[in-house]
Amino acid sequence: MEKIKLGDYFDSYGDGIHGTPTYDNNGEYFFVNGNNIRNGRIELDPDTPRISKEEYESIKRPLGENTVFVSINGTLGNVGFYHGEKIALGKSIAYLNLKKGIDKNFVRYILESEEFKKYSLTVAHGSTIKNLAPSQIADFEIDSFNDEEQAFFGDSLSPIDEKIANVRTLIRKYEMLLSQMYEFWFYQFDFPNEDGKPYFTSGGNLNENTEIKRKYPDGWKYQTLQHNDLVSIIQPGVDMFRVKNYLPTANIVGSEFFDGEDIDYENRETRANMQPIKNSVWFAKLKKSIKHLTLTEKDSWFIDRYILSTGFCGLKCKEYALGYIHCFINSSLFEYNKDVLAHGATQEGVNNDDLDSVNLLIPPQDVLMKFNKLSMPFIYKLNYCHRLNYELNKLKNYLLPQLMDKQFSKKKHN
Repeated sequence: MEKIKLGDYFDSYGDGIHGTPTYDNNGEYFFVNGNNIRNGRIELDPDTPRISKEEYESIKRPLGENTVFVSINGTLGNVGFYHGEKIALGKSIAYLNLKKGIDKNFVRYILESEEFKKYSLTVAHGSTIKNLAPSQIADFEIDSFNDEEQAFFGDSLSPIDEKIANVRTLIRKYEMLLSQMYEFWFYQFDFPNEDGKPYFTSGGNLNENTEIKRKYPDGWKYQTLQHNDLVSIIQPGVDMFRVKNYLPTANIVGSEFFDGEDIDYENRETRANMQPIKNSVWFAKLKKSIKHLTLTEKDSWFIDRYILSTGFCGLKCKEYALGYIHCFINSSLFEYNKDVLAHGATQEGVNNDDLDSVNLLIPPQDVLMKFNKLSMPFIYKLNYCHRLNYELNKLKNYLLPQLMDKQFSKKKHN
């Protein structure tokens, strides 16, 4: 079967600037990097740097409706399309301008395949932070596909991606509802009082902790995340097992997860040493690494299947406080505090002792039980959605190699 290089489908390609532009907080253009490629597109965050039109003109790259982006520094292989965003590219994004008539979805799925991922890790350079050159992407060899075969990639896999996108919309909805509930109860202090009315709005009293300069209702107190009445930090160590799947931090994106390597107890790497348990909340220790897991009594399938990396910190929660701790760890304030406390020579992160500097408000048990009753149904739905997308991604990853090997074609399908 004829082999060609992926670059044969490209009209041009390259990457962003290998330097730092002059930022302008009032600029109309955004300076993006590989971490902005998410969910098949460029996603702009509140802290994405801005640049002026003049700066943009000096560093712009040729982008158009046939442009495909790939992350090539650190995290390799995130793929997205250009949709006319006002952006300039940093060095961790490669742009691939496809020839007229080449199916964008076809190229996207080739770049998302396990074959390309393995190739990328093989040819990328850098010992700790991997770097992939745009020319190495172009040199990736594949079978030749005609127009009909290219289109069949999208016909087969796009419906799965659409379902994944719809589930992600539900996930964002549930996350927003939980965040709003948490803020209403524990920032505004308008949880239901004894009469079922909003506590603070109805005249509830607030005390002040002068040491940390925070206010709180009567009967509440502040402790630290390391030493408190609601959680205990899960220590490294796993029960004996035959075979489990190992999830390093790289295999969790936000709260979505993807299978890692199957490992056995005796030959696992040293970092494969955290035991997931029910009623636990997990977060990545590294700075600017937003990765969270919440495991309930309904998630035994996950607990039985996986071992986590020591790059995660786990909190074993009192069952009645699980909803509260989930919202606390998933809050932007927690991530901000984590980043402030992070330290390290090469990779900045927090350790268990640093959590003694994170203040945790401790409401009375009856308040936590009421919040748990309201919040846990949404957390159950969140975890169901994450598992659904995990299964959809497995289906996609099952079909993709067959499409690449031409074992599954439109003719055979019909």
